[in-house]
Amino acid sequence: MKEEAGELRVLMVNKYYHPRIGGVETLVRTLSERYVALGHEVTVLALDDERTADEVINGVRVVRFKRGVWGESGFHPEVWSFLMSADVAENFDIVHVHGYHTLIAFEAALFCRMHHIPFVFTTHYHGKGHTPGRDVLFKAYRVAGKRIYDWSGKVVCVSDYERSLVGRDFTVAEEKYAIIPNGGKGYQALDVQRRKDVILYVGRLVDYKGLDHVLAAMAKLKQMGRRTEFRIVGDGPDRQRLEGIASSLGLEKDVVWVGRISEDQLNAEYRTATVLVLLSSAEAYGLVVAEALTCGTPCIVTKAAALTEFTVEPGCFGIEYPIDDDELAGRLAYVFDNAGSIKIGPFSNKMITWDQVAEEYLKCYDQVRRQ
Repeated sequence: MKEEAGELRVLMVNKYYHPRIGGVETLVRTLSERYVALGHEVTVLALDDERTADEVINGVRVVRFKRGVWGESGFHPEVWSFLMSADVAENFDIVHVHGYHTLIAFEAALFCRMHHIPFVFTTHYHGKGHTPGRDVLFKAYRVAGKRIYDWSGKVVCVSDYERSLVGRDFTVAEEKYAIIPNGGKGYQALDVQRRKDVILYVGRLVDYKGLDHVLAAMAKLKQMGRRTEFRIVGDGPDRQRLEGIASSLGLEKDVVWVGRISEDQLNAEYRTATVLVLLSSAEAYGLVVAEALTCGTPCIVTKAAALTEFTVEPGCFGIEYPIDDDELAGRLAYVFDNAGSIKIGPFSNKMITWDQVAEEYLKCYDQVRRQ
């Protein structure tokens, strides 16, 4: 493979890419745009729910294939055709594969193995499927999935918790591991006022995120004479079910379905909310918690998975898992009543900047290419 003046030609592979909202999508986008700004050449290979496209966004080449009949698995024959095209193997110095829970990762890893291209694997591993059906598929996939760990030059986890899950389920040499947390966005300060009793959620609408518990807690607070507003940023397959729950609890006017928004709009949402909630049963990290805290917004998280690690940060409150709706309602009321006096920060060294994240990954790329 040719190399010019220290510039890297990087292929990022992930199931989805911006404007899709999610922690993994934010990581891929942030690394890609920072590396382009440093003079590297970056291509992102991803799927899309609606279209096939080959475009340039903020200097990053983005190749998307419409998901089609292959559904949520992440497998796509056109992805394989793209990877196997004659020029691809010659045009990248390093491949960065994201996400164990999608077959596009295995496709990319197999391609790298066949063409002797070094790759880094950021696992974003949850250790299970999130529905009974997916858990069956998850267990069946492990035979193939373990090959990604075997073939990769570096296995990156975003938290100590994720590292423990990978070590539980796979045999990975200690020297192959790196732990690189996701970064805090460092949003620009805004001259805005925080709104009273506003709950914010940012992310995909899927059942394991626990949004139904927020609605149940809101209903309890409403019965006690306290009306709240729940602003939901993002979209996903669980929206219809959540709309039904909100309607059954008489909360239709108290829930705002914000949908997908720009970075500037998200900054404003973080800075005007009273509290951000993330009540997932499984998270490898929890990027929106880091972003909200760095914007000065208190957070409530479950003491589950990697979210537990955030509870040491001033301004982040944990509740037990499984979730008790009365405990959640009480914690929300506490944050509402003390919003002006809750101390947020200083943060631990696990809360790092995106510039630090990008630098750490470049070190991984260099190590893998020298192997």
